[in-house]
Amino acid sequence: MKKWFAAQKLQTKIMLWYVIFALLPMILITAYFYFYTSRLMLDSLNENLDIQTWQIAWDLDDATSDLYTISNLLYMDETLWSYLMADYSGRGYEDLYLYVDGLFSNIRMLYPKISGLSVLSTNETLPRDNYYFYVLDQEMLEEYGEELTQAGSVLRMYPTKDGELCFFRFMNRYETGKNRNYLMICVDSGIIGQILDNGDSDLTVLLVDGDGFIQISNRPELAGKAFSSLDLHRQVVREQETDFCGRLVLYTDSRVFEGPLRQASLQILLLFFLSSGLAFAAITRYSGHFQKNVERVLNGANLISLGDFSYKIPETGTDEIGRIAASINTLGERIRTTIEESYEKELKRQISERNQLQEQINPHFLYNALSSISSMALNHQDPETSRAIVYLADFYRISLNRGNQELTIREELRLLESYMKIQQVRFGSGIELEYDLDESLLEHKIMKLTLQPIVENSIHHGRTDDSDSFHILIRLYQAEGKTILEVIDDGTGIPPDKMMELQDSMDQSIGGYGLRNVNLRIRLQYGPEYGISMESEEGFGTKVRIELP
Repeated sequence: MKKWFAAQKLQTKIMLWYVIFALLPMILITAYFYFYTSRLMLDSLNENLDIQTWQIAWDLDDATSDLYTISNLLYMDETLWSYLMADYSGRGYEDLYLYVDGLFSNIRMLYPKISGLSVLSTNETLPRDNYYFYVLDQEMLEEYGEELTQAGSVLRMYPTKDGELCFFRFMNRYETGKNRNYLMICVDSGIIGQILDNGDSDLTVLLVDGDGFIQISNRPELAGKAFSSLDLHRQVVREQETDFCGRLVLYTDSRVFEGPLRQASLQILLLFFLSSGLAFAAITRYSGHFQKNVERVLNGANLISLGDFSYKIPETGTDEIGRIAASINTLGERIRTTIEESYEKELKRQISERNQLQEQINPHFLYNALSSISSMALNHQDPETSRAIVYLADFYRISLNRGNQELTIREELRLLESYMKIQQVRFGSGIELEYDLDESLLEHKIMKLTLQPIVENSIHHGRTDDSDSFHILIRLYQAEGKTILEVIDDGTGIPPDKMMELQDSMDQSIGGYGLRNVNLRIRLQYGPEYGISMESEEGFGTKVRIELP
């Protein structure tokens, strides 16, 4: 597999990498997004159901707590208890109605949500007005018997046939008694229904009694059905017991978010495949163009490697491949130019060697001629002229240096000494030369005839009168990684305008055997960061600084 992939063209490799590292990851990311988001939404749904269940249960308990308070108030009313337990066989109901009507009316006035307040009793002597009092005969026992039996000493909610919700409580203080009395508090079912209806059509809210039957729901068609008959498969269900309304149940379909989520995932995939298709087409087009340019560059490189340095790779654009092609073309041109220049240099070297062989004869003739002139000066009793000629011969001997362009600083100083001896023949002790040298630098290489032209300029331009005493200091030291030579004189100095003119002309290739000549030779030999710089103050002298590697 690895060998097969390595053998494929660049365009094929690019397309394979695109499929592996772009298409597959995006498909996996979309799948991960779908399942991870589903889990997050399911967790969020469970959390919201928990909150809603708690909130609805709290609202139900809060709405029915007043009813429980009223039942406690009536349960503790001794007068009401005595009226309910009395025998009215031989007496009227005036006192009973006067008390009960006042009590119940006041309660309904304080709690307007109560639509009915009645007592159910087995005391057959109580009135049967079916408003305040209901005597529990056999028919009513059959209708309400089970509910009344379960009521106990707490409130129990049951729906009635006319759409109301009634809460029953057993009013007897002792289990043993001749008559049994029950308190019935009725409210409009809309009060409880309003709490159950939270406006979410996907959420079902139920109140289930102890027998498992649905008493009331935000979906009216479920009222009266057995809770166990509901299909709760794939439903998220939450349950909580309320204080007086039975068991609160909330459920919703766990797939409520799957449809929109699936649709969003499909839209993402569709958008991704559309953009990937466009990207694939663009990559195919570009990689084909790229492949052609690479083949052109390879073909050109092969031809140049075979020696065809005149071949030029066709224009391939200005991108990286284009720049590589241009570099290869430049490289071929430089190789061709280098070969031609090398050939020319070799010819020039051979000619130069022949010239040097010829010139080796000239110094020998010059030495012999100067020796003959020196002997003639001695024969004519002119020792000064003879010494000057000997110094001149020594100067030429060192400066010629067998044709080499470089010598050591030590040899350059000896050459300067020979020159100064010639000058002292003329000026005597009027010129003094001093040295401040770092002897560890004396074996460093230097272009020959570097110091002599600078000292010659100092002597010729720094003195106003041959009778004046003139001092020159030669310093040699190392600073900032460079070898420094300084020629310092105490002459007349250079006027500012002349100094500026001299500095401006320092880099020009005009002029003769002087400062400009030395500066240009140093820069050509060692680089533009080396050369000569000058400082001068009129009336105090001049300092020439030479920077060398």
